[in-house]
Amino acid sequence: MTNAGGDETITPFYRYNAPDKPVRLYKGQISGIADRPLQGEIRMNTASKLSVVWIAKPSGSMAFGPRPLNLGLNGAFKSDPIEAFARNWDEGWINEAELGSKEVRLAKAKLHWFNLPRLRAARRLHSSNNSAADSYRWELSIAGWVLRLDRRPDYDAVWAGLHESEKFLMTHVMEVTRADGSEYGVDDLKSLATALHMAFSFAMGCHVAPALPIGYDGSGRVVWKQWRVPHCDPARSISPGWWSDFQGADFDSYLQLAVPALMDSPLGEQLQFQMMFAIASIVPTGFVEQRIMIGFAGIEHFTWHRLVVDRHMSKSSYRDLDGHERLRKVLNMAGIPADLDAAISPALDAFAKAELARQGRALDAADVATQMRNRLVHPTDLPGLVYHIADLITEAWALTRHFLALLILQTLDYRGSYRDLRQLTGSAHQVAPVPWK
Repeated sequence: MTNAGGDETITPFYRYNAPDKPVRLYKGQISGIADRPLQGEIRMNTASKLSVVWIAKPSGSMAFGPRPLNLGLNGAFKSDPIEAFARNWDEGWINEAELGSKEVRLAKAKLHWFNLPRLRAARRLHSSNNSAADSYRWELSIAGWVLRLDRRPDYDAVWAGLHESEKFLMTHVMEVTRADGSEYGVDDLKSLATALHMAFSFAMGCHVAPALPIGYDGSGRVVWKQWRVPHCDPARSISPGWWSDFQGADFDSYLQLAVPALMDSPLGEQLQFQMMFAIASIVPTGFVEQRIMIGFAGIEHFTWHRLVVDRHMSKSSYRDLDGHERLRKVLNMAGIPADLDAAISPALDAFAKAELARQGRALDAADVATQMRNRLVHPTDLPGLVYHIADLITEAWALTRHFLALLILQTLDYRGSYRDLRQLTGSAHQVAPVPWK
């Protein structure tokens, strides 16, 4: 049954894959593997990691060409040979391929999203006898773009097991058009997809991926495709980022700021770099020490841009400041408190009190974050270094990701709600307004 709006469900160009199953990209003849074209397939594998692979069925004598291979496909698409690599005589991999001309103009495109959690603000499009198979759509207009994102109908059933495994699944399909109906170029679509990838991933604290873009011309014909491996993390039942999925309006307002900023150069390059550091420091994988170092590298990148590149001080003046002074300065400029909260970070508070006598001064959060990082990167003979107080290293990680995420959000002038990333316990959906006015 269709709802009153009469919306048509967006159909993915590639079929939604089942858990553990690949996404088929092409089936037919493939030349360039042997002395004659072979029947084969090109797939995106989704088991332990995302990868684009080719598989051929042997026929007669195999006469391999040079490495890398140059594959030709037998289809409606006329494209340049696809650079590929052989793992053995009947299968290999592809790093990236584009089919169709890069000069075509697009009227519409589709992006296939992997491991994207539900967006609770999505509205129901279609109802069925089984509510778990209902269709839902999230849509937003951003900087002249119209984005329509449909959740796969069996989302609830497949998601339940996905986040308990290290697997990947096509969870949504997005349709991209211009608000005024005008056509756009392939590079415009690539720029938008990159911005969406980074903006969504930063909010969720792990990489979710728009992949396998398909471009259509004004008559509805497919005129361009891209096959490449997107950066994507295993699914998370509750995303570890600063955004709570119950705050739909805040997510939309954040995207209105982040996507245009990421598409703008050179600000976009700076933001993308800092968001990459933030995501790597937020996602709870790897060693905690590693996450602290990555997060603080993002903070140092931020302080350099805010203080020197933005011309608030000279390079020599910047170098005269200690790390904690640089961090405290940008926190003050952004309206982010630099005090320690004993209720949230009791181990860091105990560390600061213990260091008061030794260092002869009271330490705030900028001091503690910097000193913890420095003790990891430049160890000395200080007793116990960073392991002498229970949970100290974990709270230092939480404080580092908290500062970096807030500094990025303040750069965007975001003014919605925020999940305090210093918090290591409590409700995952507890939020508060950002601290600046």
